[in-house]
Amino acid sequence: QDFFITLLIANMEALLREEVNKKVKVQYPLRKYEYQVNISVCVNLLRDKITDLLLGQNPQKILDYLTKIFAQNIEAIRPNRSFVRKPDQYRTKKT
Repeated sequence: QDFFITLLIANMEALLREEVNKKVKVQYPLRKYEYQVNISVCVNLLRDKITDLLLGQNPQKILDYLTKIFAQNIEAIRPNRSFVRKPDQYRTKKT
């Protein structure tokens, strides 16, 4: 059950995020960087609202609310930024 609800939330989040990203590109065409929706905000907000969305009386109202909040939480995509990650720096096997 947990696996399927996680899969459902991930798919719904991806669909909503892509829709809002298209609106953000149209809304802010002249900014220095491209912008995208903050994924962690999307996932956490959708987890909070998933029951209302699936079982509520007015799911369209909740979708409108989610897209509005997603569009308010955008972040810049900065080119040439990378961070070399050390995969086992914090997590090591303890025997």
